[in-house]
Amino acid sequence: MQINSCQDIETDLKPKNDLLKICASRIKAEESRYGFIIMATSLLISGVESAKLQLGLSNNKFMKLAPVVLGLVVGALSSFVKFKGYTQRLETILNGTNELNIIVTKIRDADHLTKEILSEYHRALEIIESCVTPTERAEYLKLSTKNLVSVTKAQLKYMHALDALNAGKIEEMTSSDDIELGPPTPAQPSKSVRASSPPLPPAPRPPPLAIPAYSPPNEGKAEDSD
Repeated sequence: MQINSCQDIETDLKPKNDLLKICASRIKAEESRYGFIIMATSLLISGVESAKLQLGLSNNKFMKLAPVVLGLVVGALSSFVKFKGYTQRLETILNGTNELNIIVTKIRDADHLTKEILSEYHRALEIIESCVTPTERAEYLKLSTKNLVSVTKAQLKYMHALDALNAGKIEEMTSSDDIELGPPTPAQPSKSVRASSPPLPPAPRPPPLAIPAYSPPNEGKAEDSD
């Protein structure tokens, strides 16, 4: 890769820094798996010994042989873990990751490319080569690059959706899968929205009530009756 700026160095070191983190997580998971097997086998040995004493099976050949076989399994696994050197490798990779983080911070703070920055970049490459084997570097670099591409695509989708939202072209909440890279397009109506029914005619008004007119009582007839 041709280096012309600090941005080029940061772009080159980012996936390589991630590959160290992926390698460290794999080593830690593998060490934990073997440690769990050793612990479970040791507990099984204790359980067999307790059952042998409680059930009075001290003369049983199987109960005598089982703890011995399980003990050999524990010893073999412990020797294998020690031979692989998981703890030492994990410590080396974590130290290398910390140094790479410091180097990347220096590169980000630099205004332009200098001899000191190039020297730090070469030192970072040496750290990566000393922490992992070429086979591991090829495997984990492929994973870290794929992960960075996925993250970059997600960021571009987010920025595109944010621009469309600010422009008023997205009125509903949409998932990230519905957002495509490219020029913004006007929002399409959803297929699930049903066509609106025609408006109902207004209800007829009831006829007005016929109220008889009020007529005062005849005062003359009242006087004749008196």
